[in-house]
Amino acid sequence: MDGTFIGTINFSGIYPVIAWVIFLGILLFLRYKQKKKMSGPFLFFLILFFAYLCRVVYWTQGPIFIGDLPIKQGYELKYIFQPIPLFNLTSQDIKSSFLNILLAVPYGFLLPFLKKKPVTPWRMLWYSFLFSFSIEAAQLLLALLTGFTIRVIDVNDLIFNTLGGVIGYGLFRLFLLLFRWSLKKCSIPENSFLTYISQK
Repeated sequence: MDGTFIGTINFSGIYPVIAWVIFLGILLFLRYKQKKKMSGPFLFFLILFFAYLCRVVYWTQGPIFIGDLPIKQGYELKYIFQPIPLFNLTSQDIKSSFLNILLAVPYGFLLPFLKKKPVTPWRMLWYSFLFSFSIEAAQLLLALLTGFTIRVIDVNDLIFNTLGGVIGYGLFRLFLLLFRWSLKKCSIPENSFLTYISQK
């Protein structure tokens, strides 16, 4: 820090545009280089998943403060940890926990569409934990790099994000059952997109 306040990064404005340009550039490069091209349905869900991840970064990582703040309305590093699960939850904590569940539901729903092999419940639990852990680890890393944060590294967030991923996976399994039933019941002619979904 040089003693001056430079500004904040909120992962809005130009930053998502840069992320999308890089992401689409990588996709075009891979499609050009790979012998076996990525299928259209896979690309659809990959782009959808990336859009979701961009929102997760926006909701969970910003703002990042660069430089010394004139007024620090946040937490010093020694106050950012909440290591005790489900302890002394206030009504605000309960609302936050519910939002943390909702945050990870799309993760559990979309991820199986990107896997070649069917995802088992236990593996989804592990994936959800890693996803939640990555969010908290990124928050901690940014706090250590800047020396300041407005976020708390909370074990409750880890628990409820993981739970949200598992719930999303349950919704995926339910959707898949209804989807396959609809294809048979309504005799809908399959195409590559419908086949891709029904085989998950």
